[in-house]
Amino acid sequence: MSGRESVPVTGNGTAACGGGGPGRGGQPPLITIAIPTFNRAAMLRQAMQSALAQKFADFELVVSDNASSDGTQQVIAGFADERIRVLRQTTNIGLFANVNACIDAARGAYILILSDDDAIPDDALQLYLGLLAEHPDLSMVMGAVEYLDEGQQPARRRYDRPPLSTGCYPGTFLLAEYLRRRLFPEMCAVLFRTDVLRSGGGFARNHHYAGDLATYARFLLGGRCGLVAAPAGLYRIGPHSQTARLTAELRLRDVWSVLQELTEAASELGEQAQREIGRLAARHLALLAIDRAAAVRRGGGNAAGVLRCLWSLRWCFGNGLGAAALAFCSRSAIRAVTPNRIAALVRAAERAGGRAKGESVRLHGFEAGET
Repeated sequence: MSGRESVPVTGNGTAACGGGGPGRGGQPPLITIAIPTFNRAAMLRQAMQSALAQKFADFELVVSDNASSDGTQQVIAGFADERIRVLRQTTNIGLFANVNACIDAARGAYILILSDDDAIPDDALQLYLGLLAEHPDLSMVMGAVEYLDEGQQPARRRYDRPPLSTGCYPGTFLLAEYLRRRLFPEMCAVLFRTDVLRSGGGFARNHHYAGDLATYARFLLGGRCGLVAAPAGLYRIGPHSQTARLTAELRLRDVWSVLQELTEAASELGEQAQREIGRLAARHLALLAIDRAAAVRRGGGNAAGVLRCLWSLRWCFGNGLGAAALAFCSRSAIRAVTPNRIAALVRAAERAGGRAKGESVRLHGFEAGET
């Protein structure tokens, strides 16, 4: 591809042109771990270390440097491993274009995209392959995620353990679980069939924030997908993310654009399914806006600041919200405005009473049906 160099790293850790690369008996590796990176040399080192520490050995590691100006190339050169191949972009081509450069270069039958600020446990590839051994037709397998704070300590998140067991599920069911906020795929914990991902154009380039969601949705609407309930990714939370500089308004509008595309594509599933997905999508967007308001409160903002945030995002609360979803979102918004200690007491009382009205919605015809 024009605009980049493709070089393997030789045994002494220096970049060199030529062939070579991993694989058994001269064959391509089974899996490509791809790390698109830009100006995060320190974090990149940890991501590469986690990839190279995999217990399953038949993989290559492709690192695409998006014209970094820090010590990225020095970090890469410090690894003496013939499984590493390096792409050097001559100019910054953007986040998802850099992801797609990795996909274009991948030699493995499967590919895992690992952000340079994340990591994977040493058994991640084994977890995916264990499920694929039983279901070799799967084109996408999602894994659970452990969230880490900036100090690399565990961070409590509601999405880190999906309420499902490892297995194969209808993609539409997993999509509904995501929209219900009971499942949240992260890029570092998703394994794709490379040819299927590539044939669909890779990651969506027309979204500056939610391109990953647009890509997952394409697979979920296309048939069965796998789920690994054990942690297969380590996701680091913090302001270092390349998309963190985007405003909440821009992020939410991009998510809504994807959700609208998703609802439109669901027309192939029938009118009732499309209507249900549209309703869940509208509810999901509203709750994302409330999450933003809650973040203002957690950051020390007062009730007036939270209300200003909600008012600026008021467009998120239309879009066809049904009465039950609107009532649930209203309760969530009230908790966001309420002082933290009182809100915590309310949540504890709801859990004690077994109340989960907002999570009890079923998408008709989209039962789990694990296979």
